[in-house]
Amino acid sequence: MTKGKSYQRYSAEFKLMALRKASEDAVTANSVCEELGTSLTLLIVIAKFLVN
Repeated sequence: MTKGKSYQRYSAEFKLMALRKASEDAVTANSVCEELGTSLTLLIVIAKFLVN
């Protein structure tokens, strides 16, 4: 059997920091993701999770 793909787990603090950075004026979500080394999809999922 082969192992499944492993995923990076991010702490709650990291997720909140990413959302704070993305909500700053004159900063795009893509630039925050590039700076943090994450995907835009992750940022969207975090935001949707916190809204619900």
